[in-house]
Amino acid sequence: MQIIVQNFNQFAMNHLEQVADKMIQATRQKKSVVAVVEMSAANQTYLKKMTAPVSRFTGREGDMLSASGAQIEAARLASYLCEKGHDSIAFTGWQAGIETDHTFSQARLLALKTNHLKDWLKKGKMVVIAANQGMTGELDISTLGEGGADTTAVALAASLRAEKCEYFSKEEGLFSAPKQWVQKAQKLPYVTYDELLELSETSLIHPRAIEFAKQYNVNVEIRSLFKQMPGTMVGEECSLEQNLLVRSITFIDNVTKITLEGKKQKKLNVAGVFSTLADNGINVDIIIQNTYELDHSIISFSIDSKDVEKVEKILSKQKEELQYSSIEVENELAKVSIVGSGMIFYPGVAAKMFQALSDEKIRIKMISTSEIKISTVIPREDMIRAVDILHDSFELNIEDKEVEF
Repeated sequence: MQIIVQNFNQFAMNHLEQVADKMIQATRQKKSVVAVVEMSAANQTYLKKMTAPVSRFTGREGDMLSASGAQIEAARLASYLCEKGHDSIAFTGWQAGIETDHTFSQARLLALKTNHLKDWLKKGKMVVIAANQGMTGELDISTLGEGGADTTAVALAASLRAEKCEYFSKEEGLFSAPKQWVQKAQKLPYVTYDELLELSETSLIHPRAIEFAKQYNVNVEIRSLFKQMPGTMVGEECSLEQNLLVRSITFIDNVTKITLEGKKQKKLNVAGVFSTLADNGINVDIIIQNTYELDHSIISFSIDSKDVEKVEKILSKQKEELQYSSIEVENELAKVSIVGSGMIFYPGVAAKMFQALSDEKIRIKMISTSEIKISTVIPREDMIRAVDILHDSFELNIEDKEVEF
């Protein structure tokens, strides 16, 4: 029995007919189908109206309410398929065999018991499962939190030994650059798990689910909900014929650089700075530290621009404890990155990137590197131009480009 798990996010569930068509198409290819569904935006609005005048639900009752939205969608989709003459059955997360710990709203998967789902599939049923939920050992309903819907689909694919897990959205797959900005952007036929993790800031799948897919070697395909065409496959390392030094160019346009100068003759409390930010839920991206003299340091780091006021307020309250003399804030910045598993084997990729930007007089404010990703912080006004330049420099506009030796 060949099983396919199909994941339909909030966007997809606003288009019930297309969702049903994708499931039916898979059964016509002699596949057994398991669909994982989120709550649509329309039902989310309806649920808010129904729960008035209560404005906030937390803990056990919060998870009970959150889980109900996806359950409505599962019942709606299964019933729609039955009306169209296709046998289908809907399950809540716990009926599907998903067991979690008792950390409400951020529960962790503990076990999946899915043999009964295989029995229903053998009977020719299409199985529809409510996403992002399970049950604790105390029989309480729990939800998995951010990325939980994506993780549900991958976890079920792993447990069912599915052929692959398909993610449907309005996009045809992943591209070598944002196609709304770079007309020459090419659809990527294949990316590795690690590349997708590095692209997670702009990709369609939550990093939590990508990590799970990598851990259990689940084949993933990112596909269009509206077009019948192959998408982007995600898996282990690809062959040399598919392998590009750089596979994709990405950007984030809401970056702010914060610079703290330590007091002279006193040690800047670097650990304290980042512990304080972490305790207040502030994500820090790129970090650069310079030491000019003994006990005189300057540290710079990048944050999401929406957090600037909060960060300034937090740091100013602990100025003496953190031992800094001044703070400088630079807004209107962007982060442009190149990603590719091939660059780990070839020197000179970073140099080529920096030279391409330098030739166009684009100032680099900060740099961050990993084995398969190089990021630069640059003026926001140069962002799209930089993406276009790098796309051309690494020849990502050429289809089926092979690695040259």
